[in-house]
Amino acid sequence: MAKIKTPAQLEKPLPLPTPRIKEAEVLLTFQALKLRVEGKSHEEIGKELRMPTKMAKALTSSALKELEKDVTETAEEARQIELLRLDELVATHWPHKALPRHADLILKTMERRARYLALDQQVDGAGDETAEALRNFLAGARAATGVKAEEPGE
Repeated sequence: MAKIKTPAQLEKPLPLPTPRIKEAEVLLTFQALKLRVEGKSHEEIGKELRMPTKMAKALTSSALKELEKDVTETAEEARQIELLRLDELVATHWPHKALPRHADLILKTMERRARYLALDQQVDGAGDETAEALRNFLAGARAATGVKAEEPGE
């Protein structure tokens, strides 16, 4: 007579994913995403890859979220690199700031940096003393150097 097993004895730990299983999952995700990009519905993807529609949707959704995360991280990295370059430009020309050519470049670089950081939007919408002081400083710097303010889109 067979022994009756307790629930603890019936539960087996799931095997850890092997490199082969992970590789198959990546390939399947790639195929599902490729079909989605081609315009196939989740149902069509499921039929073509012989999987439930819910699984096809889960694969494409998770892959798209990962891609979005990568794109966002890449954009942020590029933004940080550009900010570092702008800082380097200002640092290089700062010792010569009294010369109009250098002052012009410094101001343009500062304006570009402000756009990257969306500081212009905050200044334009703000009515506090700091915003007014910044506007006055920039106007004074432009007047002292004879530099015109950049028009949006330049």
